[in-house]
Amino acid sequence: LDRKFGVNGGSVLRSLIAFNVILGVQSILDFSILLGNAALPDGMTYATYAHRGAYPLMITAMLAGMFAIAARPYLREHAALKPLLVLWIGQNTLLSFSAVLRLNLYIGEYGLTYLRTYALMLIGLVGVGLVVVLWHVVRERSSFLLIARLAAIGFGTLYLSTFFNFAGFIAKSTITQATDTASVDWSYLCQ
Repeated sequence: LDRKFGVNGGSVLRSLIAFNVILGVQSILDFSILLGNAALPDGMTYATYAHRGAYPLMITAMLAGMFAIAARPYLREHAALKPLLVLWIGQNTLLSFSAVLRLNLYIGEYGLTYLRTYALMLIGLVGVGLVVVLWHVVRERSSFLLIARLAAIGFGTLYLSTFFNFAGFIAKSTITQATDTASVDWSYLCQ
């Protein structure tokens, strides 16, 4: 019995094949709605579409990064592992982009809020993180260096965001987007 709970090059290969097929189908469905102007399913609003997709896709992308780090020791066991891992990380990066598009549709319908602004920032961070993971997998850099870079990107974003006026940005966006003054949620805007 393998001491790593049954994880080996073969199990990682089968997992990556299954993950790529599932994410490929999801990507096709998402981009047919987002870029192909396909209609939302009956009874689904942009709010439901964003909530069902943006946040789960973001969590999926974060799990993809963690799996990529865990799968790296097995990449030399089979020639197809590295290309499949690169494809999977690439698909997850596209799904992060899809989550941003979903959230933008939602913001276009219902306006910008603090939570939506922070969600956009977090999704962007996850996308950047996946690109960094992809670079490390292709260049075969150490996992410690990868984690250090990801932490630096996260803390750097937090530090830089302390200098940004989110309230002013949200207020300006809300007023600019409004078609008339009656459609503005003044109580939220004034808070």
